[in-house]
Amino acid sequence: MSTSDVAHQPLVPPLSQVQERLVLLAAAHFMADGEWPTLKALKRDCARRGEPLVVDLQADALPKDLGYVGLGAPHDLWLSIVGLERSGVARPFLEEYVRFVRFCWDRYLSEEETPSVSSAQLREELGFDDGTIARINDLRRSEPYGVGSGGGTSSTDWSFEIHDSIEHFASVSSVEELLEARARFFAPGTATDSPTATTPSSAAVPNHPLLDIDQLHPVIRNATSHLLMSGHHGDAVLPAAKAFAALLRASARLPDHPAGRPLDGSNLVEQAFTLIEVDHRGLRHQGIREVALGMMKSYRNQSAHDLKQLDDDEAIEAIATFSLLCRRIDEADFTGGAASP
Repeated sequence: MSTSDVAHQPLVPPLSQVQERLVLLAAAHFMADGEWPTLKALKRDCARRGEPLVVDLQADALPKDLGYVGLGAPHDLWLSIVGLERSGVARPFLEEYVRFVRFCWDRYLSEEETPSVSSAQLREELGFDDGTIARINDLRRSEPYGVGSGGGTSSTDWSFEIHDSIEHFASVSSVEELLEARARFFAPGTATDSPTATTPSSAAVPNHPLLDIDQLHPVIRNATSHLLMSGHHGDAVLPAAKAFAALLRASARLPDHPAGRPLDGSNLVEQAFTLIEVDHRGLRHQGIREVALGMMKSYRNQSAHDLKQLDDDEAIEAIATFSLLCRRIDEADFTGGAASP
């Protein structure tokens, strides 16, 4: 390893024995279940083992380069690839993740107009099983590079566009090289002409300190963080709109148009909201619907060129609003019926 590579290794402070144990438990749950564990599950696990870990406090105190607690219920503990490697139990999966990164790079070099990667491709071309595909889907939420907007119906059925930030990982062929490339990618000032960031959970968007990326809904954060952290605020609005649409479409389980195109825009909002069970907060439900309609008409149906011209304040506020709408969709009770396209 070169001197420059050593300089780019993740600078993770020493952990207490309790924190080391928490990272191990979180990684073990992730490997066994294919999803990040909730703090409640970790607490119960510790209780069964007779280990008096103060899970909440220790999780919040983890170095952000290792992992962090996701916002909103049920408060999952997400680890980065650095945290998974440190646990010592996820090496085989991380080697598969390297293959996933290599596959994304190959897809990026293809002649496809909008390069993308899907669970079906990983299953058919790389031979990944559903457990590996589900883990990759969960890990990409805490590793905001390489893939952008998209969605799916489940953790094993999805498709995402490949973002040009994958260029930073073009030469990766091992777990060690992936960790080095990741550290370079998140190093302050590494590049100014392509998406970069300080850490996967950096406190504030550059040049706009009022927005904390950590506070965004995971779907919106995954779709926009690589653009926000490089100062491309206007460019991040359309991915946010697409991410909200994908979440709404999947939550309502709406069919595609007869022509095979996914239901989108204001038509999507109109049909999806008819499937939400309305309780005593009917006026609130109606208000959320009106906000969603306005946002889709204002931003989803605009050209990418027009959205690039937005001033930073409007772009940031639009993205934050899509994040709020995603949280309301998470809370909604859909009947599961399918509206007619």
